[in-house]
Amino acid sequence: MIVFGPESAAGVAPKTACWLRARSPGGPKQAQGVDLVFNDIAESRPGLLAPDAELIARALAAPLPALVTCFAGVSRSTALAYALACRARPNAAQALAEELRALAPWATPNPLVVALADAALGAGGAMIAAIASLGRGVEIARGGLVLWRPGKGGDVLVEALGPLPHV
Repeated sequence: MIVFGPESAAGVAPKTACWLRARSPGGPKQAQGVDLVFNDIAESRPGLLAPDAELIARALAAPLPALVTCFAGVSRSTALAYALACRARPNAAQALAEELRALAPWATPNPLVVALADAALGAGGAMIAAIASLGRGVEIARGGLVLWRPGKGGDVLVEALGPLPHV
């Protein structure tokens, strides 16, 4: 079981073996679990902290069930949840990507995290291709909190905060 979504909804998550918290540099340090500090970027950029192989290795070492959160529950947490799902179910990258999108239409997994996880898991590009095939998720202010049983579906525990207003 993997629970993923915005950090603000973590308080209602069921008990898990581990909490992985993806946060931007400068945010408050997590007292428990695995603190994953990186900016939500798709490629390395000067002045920003990109995820790297060591960070992804720490994330992939997490026991399941796991709670995976980030600020909005859209990009970093969905990418890390997808990586953990692919670790749990090797050779199911496309099916898991489709299941992720069905559970969380807003999911837009961070492509750099997915690429690093693909390399770490030896997926040969299957994870990258599967996520790319989904395209961008629904634009929202904040994703929901989702309980995912990879390969068996799941449930939305906290609904997403609706569409972003067009300005």
